[in-house]
Amino acid sequence: MTDPVVVTGRRRPHQVALLAVSLVLGVTFFAGWAPPPTTVDAVAPTWVRPLWYGLLLVSGGTGLVAAWLPDIRTGLLLERVAMLLSTPALALYIIPIFVVGGLRGVGAGAFLTFWAAANLWRIVQITGDLRQIRRRS
Repeated sequence: MTDPVVVTGRRRPHQVALLAVSLVLGVTFFAGWAPPPTTVDAVAPTWVRPLWYGLLLVSGGTGLVAAWLPDIRTGLLLERVAMLLSTPALALYIIPIFVVGGLRGVGAGAFLTFWAAANLWRIVQITGDLRQIRRRS
């Protein structure tokens, strides 16, 4: 008996939701509609904030565009870029959470750490998918 072939789509609901959160946070912080988290203010130098906002905004926007592109190869390439940008954006928040928040920040820190790990896992998956596409073309 052979194993069934399972093909997953690029529009994973949880990933799309997290990309949307990144986009909304990036826009919100850049526009000044909300102050940066106090943990970021306490630990990060001032120049880090716009970098962080930009990473959130660009990774979220790029990932959402990638999810709906009809060309699979281009969509996967853009999705990988989004994951590559999102991971350091998350790290720029994870570090202050644990430095300032200590054990109080364990919930948010754990959530964001696993989100970043999922991004890295997705990068590996996409790289494998792109290799398969390249071999078959």
